Amino acid sequence: MTAERQDITEDFYAGDNKDITVAVIDENGAPKNLTDAVVTYSMFDDDGTIRVYKNSEDGVDMIEITDAPNGVCVIKLVPSDTMDITGTFRHHVYVRDSSFDHATVSSGKVVVFQSFNRIFRGDSIQAYLIGG
Repeated sequence: MTAERQDITEDFYAGDNKDITVAVIDENGAPKNLTDAVVTYSMFDDDGTIRVYKNSEDGVDMIEITDAPNGVCVIKLVPSDTMDITGTFRHHVYVRDSSFDHATVSSGKVVVFQSFNRIFRGDSIQAYLIGG
């Protein structure tokens, strides 16, 4: 069962960390068991250009199934995901469960605001080797 209009409504700036907690339910409104499931997340433009993509199978812990029996997972956006994008995007959460049933379980909009506060690497200073 797809939960529509799951918009991110609080301010979200390019380069911010953001954890998105999703509680997946089945067609009867009960928590969907995510044991042995694969969860994917995508953020994309209106023209379908994918700007952020994450998959729980990637082994990078960017999507963590935190409570499988109760259908809870956390999608972790890190600064590099949004550092270079701003505007209004759509986002989807997609699940392939242990029975290989596939479904978009959440859909909504997210607005990423431009940020001018970036942490830049310090100035380089020239180094010389001493010796012969």
